[in-house]
Amino acid sequence: GVLALRVVGAAGVPYLVGRAGEAALLAVGAVFVLVRAPFADDVVDLTYQVAMVSLGLGSLTFCAALRRNGLVPSWLAMWGLAGYAVFALGAVAEILGYAVGIALSVPGGLFEVTFGALLLVRGLPLRPGRGGRRPEPAGVASAAPV
Repeated sequence: GVLALRVVGAAGVPYLVGRAGEAALLAVGAVFVLVRAPFADDVVDLTYQVAMVSLGLGSLTFCAALRRNGLVPSWLAMWGLAGYAVFALGAVAEILGYAVGIALSVPGGLFEVTFGALLLVRGLPLRPGRGGRRPEPAGVASAAPV
């Protein structure tokens, strides 16, 4: 999430908020697993699905920013947009009692595998406006003169 801020700038904020919301909801679900109250299973299921809605919606803005900034091929960014939209809809459907979430997570999951492979093979392209250099991780000094 924080890397998104460095790579796509302010457009990464909704993604970061979505991922933070996902993490918080999953943590709440984990607490209820430990509590083992009679209603814990229902709370765990609900918090998980709402966390997946948060992930899906936040990832939409990230994929849009990837496309807008030309950081990945347009077809891949569009695949991510469609995949995460379907993923979020699947989580909403699960909340409403329709057991379709797993099937509707497939396009987004395949996008993540493809995007990850692309990053491993070629990395992200150089961003205009950064002096032709790749963004460096926080805390790493640049070897190039400033």
